[in-house]
Amino acid sequence: ESELVADIPQTDTCTETLSECGYTDVVITAVHTPALFYVQRHDRCAEVEELMTYINTDIHRSIKKKKQHYIVGQLVLAKFKPDNNRWYRGRILSTDEDNDDYEIFYLDFGDRDFVSFADLRFPWEEIQRLSYQAIECSFDTLTPRATEWTTQHGDVLWDLAHTDDDVRMALVAKVNSTKPSTYSGELCYNVEIFDTSTADVEFSDQLVLRGVALASEDRINEIFPEATGSVYDEEIFPDAIGSVYDETGYVSIRAACVELYMCIHPDQQYQLAEKLMRTCKTAVGTFPGGEMDSAIRSLTQLLKFSYPSKTSCLILSALMCVGLTSIRNMDVLLSEGALSVIYSILNTSEDDYQIQSLISAVEDLAITNRSCCASAIRESGLVEYLCGRLVVKRSQNLKHVCSCLKKLSHDSKISTMVRRIGGIHSMCTLLLVCDDTLVLIDVFSCLNVLCTNNTRNQDAVRIEGGLKNICTLLEVRCYTEVLQPGIELLINICTKNDSNRQALLNLGAKEMVTRLLCSSFADSKMNVQSSLMQLLAVFEEKRVTGQPLPIKPADPVTDPSTEQGAENRNGVNNSASLVEFNDNSFYKSPKVLWSQTKSKVKLCVQLAPVKHSQLNITIRNIFYRAVFEGDNYELNLDIFADVKPDTYEHKMTSAEQLITVDKEIATVWPRLTQANEKLWYLSVDFDRWKEISSDSDEGDVRWSKMNVETGDSLGTAEGGGPTPRTAGVPPELADISSSSSSSEDEDEDRWHDVGSDNDSDEFKI
Repeated sequence: ESELVADIPQTDTCTETLSECGYTDVVITAVHTPALFYVQRHDRCAEVEELMTYINTDIHRSIKKKKQHYIVGQLVLAKFKPDNNRWYRGRILSTDEDNDDYEIFYLDFGDRDFVSFADLRFPWEEIQRLSYQAIECSFDTLTPRATEWTTQHGDVLWDLAHTDDDVRMALVAKVNSTKPSTYSGELCYNVEIFDTSTADVEFSDQLVLRGVALASEDRINEIFPEATGSVYDEEIFPDAIGSVYDETGYVSIRAACVELYMCIHPDQQYQLAEKLMRTCKTAVGTFPGGEMDSAIRSLTQLLKFSYPSKTSCLILSALMCVGLTSIRNMDVLLSEGALSVIYSILNTSEDDYQIQSLISAVEDLAITNRSCCASAIRESGLVEYLCGRLVVKRSQNLKHVCSCLKKLSHDSKISTMVRRIGGIHSMCTLLLVCDDTLVLIDVFSCLNVLCTNNTRNQDAVRIEGGLKNICTLLEVRCYTEVLQPGIELLINICTKNDSNRQALLNLGAKEMVTRLLCSSFADSKMNVQSSLMQLLAVFEEKRVTGQPLPIKPADPVTDPSTEQGAENRNGVNNSASLVEFNDNSFYKSPKVLWSQTKSKVKLCVQLAPVKHSQLNITIRNIFYRAVFEGDNYELNLDIFADVKPDTYEHKMTSAEQLITVDKEIATVWPRLTQANEKLWYLSVDFDRWKEISSDSDEGDVRWSKMNVETGDSLGTAEGGGPTPRTAGVPPELADISSSSSSSEDEDEDRWHDVGSDNDSDEFKI
């Protein structure tokens, strides 16, 4: 056949090529064996399909000639029976005159088939302008397990390159070398083929794992750089199990990984994985640092391969056994991409045991409390995967998912991620649809961690209907172990959150707690009774003796413009040494009135005179604490947009505290708070009007008194009549829903447009 092809005359139309530098996106179009298959460039597939459509539409333009014109090497159009007898460009490889058959090589796809004389045509010149697209390739790093390659081996490669629906997958090819072509063009490319849709899956490795091929020594050295030499030379494959294993373990973990990599029998793979695990346990603390680094790299590479779930779990356990023994080993484990490998396996696995083991490995990394681990987990996609699993009704996996999320959420950035990608919403939904008590306990525990010192997560539980679901669940399951963690969660999310506390009161939670206190179950469980009393104290704004409620710490604010920083620019003492709050009372919320201009926000805290005060302003938060008439008061507001913390003013009058802050961007805010909700202690300053002194940056600006019913300003226009109100209805008078699922990012995008048509710098009431 080779001699026959060598006599094929050259034509003007050339064959497409692959880049010999870098990578090329391809699809596999035909497979004979792993040593001979064909690809098309992915960027030319559309052109090929257009050409095939054109040929089959205008096939009447082709020429039918006599038999003597159809000789070996002749370019023709030929039908391809497996594809509904469509016409394709081809070349005659051989003829069988007795049977009137011609062997055709299809130039754009790489298939070969026999067709009859009646199914041949001569092409017309126009369709020869596109180069032939079948690019010949080979895996030069593999040798056949049997004496030679067979079509059955080619079928395995075909299955790897196509979906279950026989759709060609987009792949990536890297050229290692070239050699003369057998059937098409001038070159055959020795390549590596990768599937990058989920992770970098090397096809040559998959052929080894599926028992089709043997990896070359060069490939072994490439995967396991330091596991070379004696392991391969001793010909341990395929049946010499334990040839590098003695009573004390393997000579090295790398050698064990090579032996397991080259084994194809599932039972033997599991035996080798068990021995590998024992070796890793022995190696901890005895192998030198360089050996451990190589072991982690080898185990990470081994984990990428498609082993049965139990074998894969043993490899994972061996990796974690070595990787978590020291900070150095953990850094190597992260740098080698172990988390990405775990994520890719989770995305494809349907085995509950394997999923459980992988999630447990992530959990083990989370409890190390290292910032580099948390950062790697955030970037790996694992948080998104875990939140996605919350909607799957599999109790076994749900328990481990919630447990893992609970440990991950101790990192504040991961806690924020869980909220933003819908994790809190899914947990609130699970409270109603899940019947597994253990899972519900883990959901409560996870929400408790998410809401600790995180006001936005606390608000998210309310917005997503979580408060109602919790109360419903506790009413139904008041005699189960769910009650204690449920009550603890309610205490956490409403102790310092007046909106949540008011929402619970509206839901009748106080009456529910009273009923539960009278139940026999609460009487028999002292910890449950104590938690119920603590929650009831939160509703009544008083503290139970011996049950201190958490108080948010606040750093004293010092003014950089003063020398000592003990007094701010307006004489209000904020020195930390003078802040002495009564620790025997609950922190109440003071009455607050607010108003704004396009460049400033003003708060009037209805407390004066105060004994001690403490003010802390950040770009998105105003925190104020004071002692008034023996009671502690606290204001903690997450505000709508950024302000300038260093340019505030704080004045004390005989009746109130006046706090004025400059906005970062001069524009009218639709509301004061970040969350779109009504706070009982916060309202618009309707009745106040005050002239700003001319020495301020606002100039001679007047605070306008507002007619609440009409929304018109009561100022005076030049003609003597009332001036129209330029700011519209105050935000607090609009029909604002008490809950909103919009994220803070959406709010930030929306607020820039508010009041853009009004250039006046007049205070809006």
